[in-house]
Amino acid sequence: MHKPAVSIGMPVYNGEAFLGQALQSILAQSFSDFELIVSDNASSDNTEKIVAAFAEGDERVRYIRQPTNIGPIANFNYVLHEAQGDYFMWAAADDVWDEAWINVLIHHMSASVAISFGHVDNIDENGKLLRQYKKFDFSDPKLLRMIKYYFAEDYNGKANIIYGMYHTRALQKHHMQASYKDCFFGVDMLFVFDWLQRGALISDASVLLHKRIVKDASVKRGLSEKVKNSLFMLDRVKYFLVYADVANGFWCRFLFLACFPVKYCKSLMFNSYRNFRKTWASN
Repeated sequence: MHKPAVSIGMPVYNGEAFLGQALQSILAQSFSDFELIVSDNASSDNTEKIVAAFAEGDERVRYIRQPTNIGPIANFNYVLHEAQGDYFMWAAADDVWDEAWINVLIHHMSASVAISFGHVDNIDENGKLLRQYKKFDFSDPKLLRMIKYYFAEDYNGKANIIYGMYHTRALQKHHMQASYKDCFFGVDMLFVFDWLQRGALISDASVLLHKRIVKDASVKRGLSEKVKNSLFMLDRVKYFLVYADVANGFWCRFLFLACFPVKYCKSLMFNSYRNFRKTWASN
């Protein structure tokens, strides 16, 4: 069997709304030497029919249906461990890739590069542009890129770097964790931070990942929880502290622990400013 250069893993659960657009953008890539592994987490919608239609016309698509829902993290790891290519990428079932996405990312891969990424924007349910992010720049020496990533605000899209390109064999040895020190928030960002210890991050703004933002009306919180989280960011404290646990080496851990008060105050200040702008705009 032909071994592809790139493996793309798409974990999906009830993704019928945008799955077809996501699959179409991947299969239309200018770089064509890849396999697409779709792991269906026991969907109850038309996910299977949609993928089957694409697989019938393209042998690069491999569909696996999980007999029961194994959870999102296990599904992310499943597609990773099914990968055969030298390079690996995760793909979300509701995003859209620029046509040259793979071609540009693979061009930057080398032994010293841990993650190759492009740039990101946000689109809505209809594909309309919602937000363009500033270019990522974490290509510095190891400690500096880790510090810069730590202090980068979460709302600036740094979690999306998880959808970059990796060396498959290295990634398969470590995979994704369900939590870090029982911290379930920000697992994607903690994962990227951990991976930045293993090599450089190259980000090429000439290609875009169009990250879809869909409003979830079912998510509701009580007033006291909203106030606590939005004003004081108390739900982020543990997440900020866990970076120190993820860092390797005593002095590196000590450094990020010492950085916590600065990180918390900085995030609190920026979050207050954003809340003020939203309130002002609504009035």
